[in-house]
Amino acid sequence: MTSKEALDNLHRCALCYKSSNHDEWINHCRKVRNIIEKDLERLEKYKSIEEELGVDLITLFKAVKNDFYFKYEDKIISSNDYSFQTRENIRGDWVLDIISNNLSLLLIKLKDYGKTWALTKEELENE
Repeated sequence: MTSKEALDNLHRCALCYKSSNHDEWINHCRKVRNIIEKDLERLEKYKSIEEELGVDLITLFKAVKNDFYFKYEDKIISSNDYSFQTRENIRGDWVLDIISNNLSLLLIKLKDYGKTWALTKEELENE
């Protein structure tokens, strides 16, 4: 059961409270509450990681799965011609390390999404 389903179920539980066995109703509501709490804890972990990285995780996953664009020497370049890795630099910032010919070409801070890198070329052209 997902959190959304659990919330909907909980809402229906409240409406059915008077017509059901009280103990069954309490147990069911506890089970539903535990599902929601578990998902909220997971969400808090994701939010904490996003704060540490400085970028939305969905955006980062899309960049890794597909291509992204970055600014280099006043040009907007597609990542599909380069390899890259994410890592923490010595200042504690999480960066995209753009690699060309086995050498680090450029370090881009993840938190600079929309300024120095983006999922589409248009996002950088409008910057």
